[in-house]
Amino acid sequence: MGGGAALTHFDGKKWFNPSNAARLLKVERGQVLLGFDPLRPRGRNLVYRVDLRAIDSDVLFLAGLPERLNYLSYPSLIQTEDDGFRLGLAPPNGVRYEVSSYQEPDLPLVRRADAAADVVYEAPAALRRNYLQLPPLDPRIPVLARNMAAGYPAPLGKAQAIEDRLRRDFGYTLDLPSKEVADPLAHFLFERKKGHCEYFASSMTVMLRTLGIPARLVNGFQSGTYNPISDQFVIRASDAHSWVEAYLPGRGWTTFDPTPPDPSPRPSSLLTTLMLFADAAETFWQEWVVGYNQGRQVTLAEKIGHSTWRFSDLWREQVLQRSAGWARKLVTAWEEHNVAAVALFSLGMATLLAGPNAWKRLRLHGKLRRVRRGIASSSDATMLYQQFLETFRKKGFEKPPWYTAVEFARTLERSNAADLARNFTEAYNEFRFGGRTANAPRLSLLLDEVKKRGK
Repeated sequence: MGGGAALTHFDGKKWFNPSNAARLLKVERGQVLLGFDPLRPRGRNLVYRVDLRAIDSDVLFLAGLPERLNYLSYPSLIQTEDDGFRLGLAPPNGVRYEVSSYQEPDLPLVRRADAAADVVYEAPAALRRNYLQLPPLDPRIPVLARNMAAGYPAPLGKAQAIEDRLRRDFGYTLDLPSKEVADPLAHFLFERKKGHCEYFASSMTVMLRTLGIPARLVNGFQSGTYNPISDQFVIRASDAHSWVEAYLPGRGWTTFDPTPPDPSPRPSSLLTTLMLFADAAETFWQEWVVGYNQGRQVTLAEKIGHSTWRFSDLWREQVLQRSAGWARKLVTAWEEHNVAAVALFSLGMATLLAGPNAWKRLRLHGKLRRVRRGIASSSDATMLYQQFLETFRKKGFEKPPWYTAVEFARTLERSNAADLARNFTEAYNEFRFGGRTANAPRLSLLLDEVKKRGK
């Protein structure tokens, strides 16, 4: 899992960070040392590259326990109080960087010890204010936490026991409750007993805190899908995930994931393969066309040395070499899928020749159709808002990265679509942050009206 943002405070319905405390890390020659809690055990060393496409966020994606960033084309980096890393401004054209990090090693499995007394664990004073904070709770929640952790004296065993019980005794679903409830956490734990990852992560974090174990909820991404054609992991908005970090004696912040697997059926193998070809085509386009920048030219110049080859010759050779490798993988896919091979080959080559934009438009059209039928998730709210921003960008209204959605809507008063912008922003906030997926079809219709209305 790749970290994005850790959240410290819970008001009974939502998680947030009350403090904006941060420190500035200077980037020197494209490199910055991050460091991490020295108590955290280190596993295998990983070095990987991240190509972060343009999104409306300045949070960096870092998997594992990050130690160092390389090739970062920014003068500084912001480290937040909750151990997150931000650029300070959302990169308008995306950003590429390399990360050196460590895997978090597997935890030892702690066995139940019914006769043992609880280990006395006093949380470090620096962590108590933020990571033991709790709102007024349903009294059944602390009792449930003690029952789940009964027989496990040490904090590690208690955390593993709660994680295991949530994964075994509760179900996963993306469907929201049919009506708004006064206490979402108690409703999830004692009545509905099924929900998405935020319910599971919130429950475990709160229950650990009732036992005196510092804990926080983390929003980020799961590992994504490995694409053997481009030799990269593709991580989409649909891979967004929430999990838990608990501060344990002798180990520091330790990751737990109490969410059970999604029982929904996986896409067919043919559909998955088609998506992999489309993602590979987009990677090819970004790396060898859009991303052919000065840094890549310098690399090619170093390879040329005293040769009389021109840049364009070597560039063409490298592109052909990469294309040949992908062509071999295409033939393998052809042999595996037989009857579907012709369609697969045609779609893959058409996407490569036309660039990724055609596939993007196709996927966007499919998402919009799904939203209009009332089938939507929080990632669809982000997709609709990005379409909204793109529409106003074409009309000459650019949203600064530091503006909230409401603040940007206020700047649109001089637009003929100001009333629609206000209504869209209100519905978007209710959908994205209030969980009202019923607003999705309305958002789609408002977006159509915004596009139709003149400047």
